[in-house]
Amino acid sequence: MNGLIIKPEWLDRIILYGKDIEVRGSITNHVGEKIYLLEKGTCKCVAVANLECSGVIRDEEHWEFLKPRHQIDKSWEAITKIYKQPCFWYLKRPHLIDPFIYRHPKGAVIWVKDVEKLRIEDVGPVYGRL
Repeated sequence: MNGLIIKPEWLDRIILYGKDIEVRGSITNHVGEKIYLLEKGTCKCVAVANLECSGVIRDEEHWEFLKPRHQIDKSWEAITKIYKQPCFWYLKRPHLIDPFIYRHPKGAVIWVKDVEKLRIEDVGPVYGRL
């Protein structure tokens, strides 16, 4: 199963507060897949979700419709400064799992393909604290 890398503060909103829209710079071809939600910077997998759909955010009106579900108060102007063509990814049924450490491939920024679970014994004390 593939894993989506998400900043810890946004991941908390997804799991605890119902944030179900991620904004990215392109649509994704992983629609319809169950995916791991990976905490950026920690090599921890903490949740799973279904990536239900993806599409282009057409204009400011469309953004204003999606913004409450994104739960990040940024203007259309701010979003279009970050992303040339902002897109939404709809995450359905996110839920916590027993966390595990995964092998983070060098250069992975958005996705980790075929997430590899590591045993605590194999990673030592640095990554061994979940």
